[in-house]
Amino acid sequence: MPPIGNCPTFSYHGSKAKEAKWLVSHFTKANKRYHRYISTFAGRANDFFRLVTTNPIADKYILNDKYNADWLIALRDYNGDWNFVDDYVDKNIFLKWRNSPDSIERTLAASYVCYHGNRYNIGSANNYQLDSIYGSPNFKKNLIRKFRLAQDILRKFSVEISSMDYRDFLCEISPASNDILYFDPPYYGNYDQRKTYPTINHEEFCDIVIDIKGHKFISNYNNDIYSNKLSGWIVHSKERVSTAKQRQGTDGKNIVKTEILWEDLKI
Repeated sequence: MPPIGNCPTFSYHGSKAKEAKWLVSHFTKANKRYHRYISTFAGRANDFFRLVTTNPIADKYILNDKYNADWLIALRDYNGDWNFVDDYVDKNIFLKWRNSPDSIERTLAASYVCYHGNRYNIGSANNYQLDSIYGSPNFKKNLIRKFRLAQDILRKFSVEISSMDYRDFLCEISPASNDILYFDPPYYGNYDQRKTYPTINHEEFCDIVIDIKGHKFISNYNNDIYSNKLSGWIVHSKERVSTAKQRQGTDGKNIVKTEILWEDLKI
């Protein structure tokens, strides 16, 4: 199947929206065809969307996320007119969605309301409109276009989506040597991320992934556990500037972090 071209991107904490292009460049450099592309901590699936719109290298695509699969399923299965999408996000809109009953629309709205309005949880910002941030009055129109494009991609590639613990998921799918697998687990030592995705036992995780077959990639920041456990793996690195105010250093400057991608091929 040829690449689609336009790539929808969904920003969220730890979503790899900015790193997806770099990740995919390593996924595809072997110029190889795989049976399955498997993303075990799929999140907003930015790696998947970038891959299939650039170079769809697999016959099947499987996305799993224990805590965020409901959004992917809602995106794939929604059959409404998308009129629920807001023209902007301010504190009132954030509170409206936060206090509304569960629905497929609420699940979909979370992809932009929670990301842009999460600061309202702690009352650290005044009301604002997203068009003033992005410099565009077409926020709703552009977001609906992005939703529809992503939905078309999920349906076109008949993507399988599940919400299992990663250990159960890997046991069920039984990775093979002609599969490519991407792992984006909760980052080691990243306590902020635990608010939305509980941490895991990283030693156990590394031992499990080392033992399975396939062309494997793992994202994380550099740390002793991964460096020791994955000592024989290929290491790719990319510097990333954190622009969030809560992640600035004591001198007020943005913190530069190094994104690490470990790569291994087990036949």
